[in-house]
Formats: sequence, C-alpha cells, structure tokens
Amino acid sequence: GSIERWVGSVAQLGEINPQVMDIPDWDAMTRELASLLGVPSKLTNPQSKVTAIHQRKAEMQAQQHQIATEQAQGEAMKAQGEGQQAMQENT
Repeated sequence: GSIERWVGSVAQLGEINPQVMDIPDWDAMTRELASLLGVPSKLTNPQSKVTAIHQRKAEMQAQQHQIATEQAQGEAMKAQGEGQQAMQENT
C-alpha cells in the first residue's frame, strides 16, 4: 500500500541525499505496517525493549568510533616520531 510506496520513494531519495532517511519514524512505521498486516503484537518487541536495543547499539557505535579515533591518533603519533627520528639521523 501507501506505506510501501512511500518507503520505496524515501529509499530512492536516500541514495541521492542520505539525510532524508532521518525523516521517517521507522519504529512507528514498522509497528503500523505490522498492525495493517495483522501481525500479532507478541511477535514485535515492546517499545521499552526497542529503546534499550537502540541505546545499546548507539553505545557500541560510539565505542567503535572512539577506538578508531584513538588508533588513528596513535598511528599519526608513530609516523611523526619516525619522521623526527629520520630527520635526526640525517643531520
């Protein structure tokens, strides 16, 4: 129906401008679609569990970002140290 058409349009627009993917309320849309299709509510997670899952994923993503940042900083410091060492050896 209309939800599927809209999601398809948003997905296509998202390839051009990924920011449009922030417009839909994906959780609410999925729940509405499940309701329209007659999916028993016991097959969907309660909102409190979904919120906890989202928070856990966001925390993991933040940790991964922090690790990547620290690794990049470490590599930059190593390269700088090697560059300084090479300059001292050449003098």
